[in-house]
Amino acid sequence: SQLIGFFSQTNTKVLFSLFLVLAFIFFSLTISEIIEDYISGEKLKNVASKLVFFFSIIIHLLLLWGMHK
Repeated sequence: SQLIGFFSQTNTKVLFSLFLVLAFIFFSLTISEIIEDYISGEKLKNVASKLVFFFSIIIHLLLLWGMHK
């Protein structure tokens, strides 16, 4: 019950949402760098980068929606 009370405060929601967004931006950048280093085909590299970008946007939106629901 203390945890629910802690996360129902507006300040905590905003700070935790910001933390999650920054964490997933870092994750997306890291995965993109790995893709560029280890995938040799330009076409496949392009598709993989676009998929990472697409899924990172979806995950961000779902997290923000879930936090402020």
